[in-house]
Amino acid sequence: MQSKIALTKNYRFLDILTAFSFIIIIITLSNSVGLVSVSAISKSNIIAMISNSRYDVTYYPLKLGSTLIWSNHDNMDHKIKINKNTTGELIAESNTIKPYSNFSHTFDKLGIYHFSDPLNSQMGGFISVSNDVASDTVSNNMKNNVNIQLVQEPIKPTMEKDTNFLIDFINQKMNKDQEHVDYDFVIYSVNGGENKQVYNQAGHSDEGVDQATYRFSQPGNYVVKVTIYDILFNPVIPDLAIFNVTVPK
Repeated sequence: MQSKIALTKNYRFLDILTAFSFIIIIITLSNSVGLVSVSAISKSNIIAMISNSRYDVTYYPLKLGSTLIWSNHDNMDHKIKINKNTTGELIAESNTIKPYSNFSHTFDKLGIYHFSDPLNSQMGGFISVSNDVASDTVSNNMKNNVNIQLVQEPIKPTMEKDTNFLIDFINQKMNKDQEHVDYDFVIYSVNGGENKQVYNQAGHSDEGVDQATYRFSQPGNYVVKVTIYDILFNPVIPDLAIFNVTVPK
């Protein structure tokens, strides 16, 4: 009887040891392949209404089926009206959005949409809803605890047509956009071993999201480098994120 009890205990110990070893293997693999952190994946898609009645982003590439949030960071009331760009068909309209309040809409049909503010006629922008949107996030070894995410539309750029980028700075601890980031967004051609700069955008992101548009004139391989220099108006040790772009012939 005692031998049976001892054997049962040994089996239980082996089960616990196996489970613990499996957890260690998962953690080791995650660290070795540099998996993107869950926080960077789950952050909401947000367009902010900021001071002086402006949107922080006026062209937003959005994956089909995603929800977009308009967040009022201004000190006055706003509204959101969404229309189909081609027909003018009304898709959705919010009630009054008070300061520090939100409005959201889920886009379940492909197309280009126009959004505007009936209370502020100068405010407007576009949303491109498609499956031709890719995103990549650099989150490892960021000295300032801010991930850099790059959204690109289309996935395969077409020469002499707009390629649209969203540059998103994500606070790792709070899992939300990092306010007031000074940065450089630079595109280099690396064809034939050269490292030639073809585009440079230096900017300040009030709400942690900014946009860029570029038309590639030649096929081949390109590198996008995004560097953070200041956060909350204070110089920081620069953080660099590198992304690869291939332009087909």
